[in-house]
Amino acid sequence: SGDWSSDVCSSDLLFSANTSYTLSENGKHIYYVDNNEQLSRFDIEKYELVRDATASAVKGMNIDENGGLWYSSELSSGVYGLRKQNLGLWEKDTSWIQDDDITDMGSPEFSVYEDRVYYVNTSGNVVSRDLKNLSDERMEVQSADFDPDLAVVDGKFSIGEDGLYVADVPVDGEIRIIHTITGNHAKYSLPSGMQVTDLQISRDNHELFFIDDSNGSIMSLGIEQNLDHPRLNGLTTVHNV
Repeated sequence: SGDWSSDVCSSDLLFSANTSYTLSENGKHIYYVDNNEQLSRFDIEKYELVRDATASAVKGMNIDENGGLWYSSELSSGVYGLRKQNLGLWEKDTSWIQDDDITDMGSPEFSVYEDRVYYVNTSGNVVSRDLKNLSDERMEVQSADFDPDLAVVDGKFSIGEDGLYVADVPVDGEIRIIHTITGNHAKYSLPSGMQVTDLQISRDNHELFFIDDSNGSIMSLGIEQNLDHPRLNGLTTVHNV
């Protein structure tokens, strides 16, 4: 089980905003990857910290619609495997998925929704699998169907919670949103000098959020859903730094 500690000092957290982190569904815990690439949980109310020393090389995390925590571990350079965390024992939950079940993830970015995982495979395409029947694999986005190809770059690529949309930065100064069922897509040209990082699709698929790396501001773009033909509009500054 996890290694518990209390009376935590800030230096004990080994927290970095440059690694993956997220809030639990109830907002009481911060899940994050510490500086040693171990999966950690900080209880905001009790001020308690727990680490899973066996969860190594953790690169990405996702909270499913039921509050379950999933994560990706790097198996080799640019190749990742899917894991699930037991929140009670704070250790890997092998009752759901084994280490060698999914080993063809080409990006740490993924989403789990209604027992289905959406991810980029090592061929650069977005696929999904039924977690209860892993042989049920479905192509969601064929990269070569788009010009330019799907750009899967850390911080500049996002899969929506339910897999309905993916977003990328196909060229500098531009954001693209793709409707995975129809393949319909839209692009938005950003103001000169704006640099995208930490690109995220909101849980309700209504907004895109990102950080303008040129000044640290948090930005949002509205996603207009018009008969499965998405549009991006309404660039807004959420927070100035």
